[in-house]
Amino acid sequence: MYNLPAPSKERTPSNVKLAIMVVVLGLAYLFSNFHRLSLSVISPNLAADFNIDTAGLGILGSAYFYPYAAMQIPAGSIFDRFGARLPVSISLVIAGIGSLWFGSAKSLTELVIARGFIGLAVAFIYVPALGALRTWFSEKNFGVLTGLMLSMGMIGALSTSVPLAFLSKLYGWREIFFVIGFVSLALAVLSWFTVLGKKVEQKSTVVTKKSAEYGANLKKIMLKPGFIIVVMWFFFFAGTKLAFQGLWGAQYFSSVYHFNPDQISLTLLLLAVGNIVGSPLAGRLADIFGNFKILVWTGLLCTILWGYMALVSGAMPFSMASIFYLVLGLLSGGCLSSSFSSIRTFASKEYSGSLLGFTNCAAFLGGAIMTQGTGSLLKMLSYMGIVTSYRILYFLFFIVVGLLTLLLYLTNWPKKLEDSQEVVASAR
Repeated sequence: MYNLPAPSKERTPSNVKLAIMVVVLGLAYLFSNFHRLSLSVISPNLAADFNIDTAGLGILGSAYFYPYAAMQIPAGSIFDRFGARLPVSISLVIAGIGSLWFGSAKSLTELVIARGFIGLAVAFIYVPALGALRTWFSEKNFGVLTGLMLSMGMIGALSTSVPLAFLSKLYGWREIFFVIGFVSLALAVLSWFTVLGKKVEQKSTVVTKKSAEYGANLKKIMLKPGFIIVVMWFFFFAGTKLAFQGLWGAQYFSSVYHFNPDQISLTLLLLAVGNIVGSPLAGRLADIFGNFKILVWTGLLCTILWGYMALVSGAMPFSMASIFYLVLGLLSGGCLSSSFSSIRTFASKEYSGSLLGFTNCAAFLGGAIMTQGTGSLLKMLSYMGIVTSYRILYFLFFIVVGLLTLLLYLTNWPKKLEDSQEVVASAR
C-alpha cells in the first residue's frame, strides 16, 4: 500500500483523513460516470417510452457532454481559487436534483434538459478531484492515484451494465434515478465534511495567478505543439470512447447482432472491468516508464482494435464481442489514465487546475460532438445497410486514433516528468 504523504507544514492531515478524502472523491466521480453512461442500457426503454429515433438518442446522449465540456475550464479556475470541497459538494447537490428531474420527466425535451442539468453539475467533480490529489500527495504517485480515480469512475460505468439492466427490469428506470438522486444528496453532505480544503501555501499561488506573468506563461505552455497534440488526442480519443461506450456500442450489438439485453449488459460490464484494471495499471507504468511511452503503446493497440472492428462488423460471435469489450476497456482505461497524468510533464502544480480543465473540456466536447455526430452519420448512411454503416464508422475511428497516436509519438515521446520544470522555465 502506498504511503499517503501530506506535504503541508501548517497542518498535517493523517493518512486516514487523506484516504477518506480519496474514497469520497472517488464515489463522487463514480456517480458522475453513472450519469454519463447510463443511457447505454436504458436507451431502448427511453426509445420505446418516448418514441425516440437514432438522431433523438444522439441529441439526448450529447446533452450531458456539452455543458460538462463548457464548464471544465471554469472548474479548474474555481478549484484554484476555492479548493475541491466547495465545488464538489455543490455539484453533488445539483446533480441529485437533476437526477430526480430526469426520473420524473414526461417528454424528450424534459429528458434533454434534465440530462444537461446533470452534466452541468458533475462538471465540477473530476478536475477539482485531480487537483486535490496533486495538491495533497507527492508527485511521484500522481499517475497511480489518477488511475485509481478513473477506476472508481469505471465502477460507476460497471454499475450501468448488468446491475442497471437488472434493477431497471425489476423496478423501472425512473425509480433507479430517484434513488441515485437521493444518494447524491447524501454524498454531498459527506463530501463537505471529509474533502480537505485549500492548503495554506496555495494562497500565494492565487496571487501569482492574478498576475500578467501567470497568464503569459500559461498561454505559452498551451500553444506548445506537444500540448496542442495532447488536447487533440483528448478530443478525438475520448470522443470515440465515450460515443461507443456511452451509447452506440450497445446499439451496435443490439441492431447488428441482435444480442439480448442481458448479453449487452454483460459486454458493457466487461468493458468497465477492463477500465477498472487498466487505469491504475497504466498509471503505475506511466510513473515508472514515462507517460507518453505508455500512452503511445496503448493508443497503437486501440487503433488496431478499431481496425479489427471495421473488418469484422457483422461477423462477430458473442464470445469474441466479450473479449473485444474487455480488451478495449483495458486499453482505453490505460490511455485515459496516462493522458491525464501526462499533464504534469508540461507544467508545475500551480498550473494544474487550468491545464486539467482545458484538456478535460476537450475530452467531453469531443464526447458531445461525436455522440451526436455518430447518430447523424449512421442515419445518413442507413441506405447502405446497418452493417456497412458501422464499418464506415469504425474505419473513421481507426484513422483518427491512429493518426493522433502517430502525432503523439512525433511530438511527445521523449518527454519525462522532470521536463515540467523546464517547460515552465522556457515559458517565462
